[in-house]
Amino acid sequence: MSQLPCPFNEMDYPGLIFQAEYSMCAQATKIYIARRKFEGGQPVGTEFAKLEWGEVDPRNIPEPTIVCRDREDGNELQNLFNSLWQMGFRPPKHDPSGEVIQAKDQNLADLRKILFNQLGLE
Repeated sequence: MSQLPCPFNEMDYPGLIFQAEYSMCAQATKIYIARRKFEGGQPVGTEFAKLEWGEVDPRNIPEPTIVCRDREDGNELQNLFNSLWQMGFRPPKHDPSGEVIQAKDQNLADLRKILFNQLGLE
């Protein structure tokens, strides 16, 4: 792995840690998920998540592989997004659909009718 950014280097960080890096050989982005291991309130190591694929009965879905906390000790999902952002991943540009613009235009027309009615204008 390349130089790991914070919070990998912060030994007392208690949440999930994400690292994304691009592999030229595999032509793929690798995402590492880890968390600090604590004993007696002191960090004693780092555990890395190992994700495995397997078939399941759709009526008996297993527990999630990971659960990201977003309100305690920092936002773990934000850490994932920050790591992917550093790799160059960006959301698509927002382009409002015609429905959104049409709804906005209708709301403005309704507000004009109300205002003109209150002012006694036609």
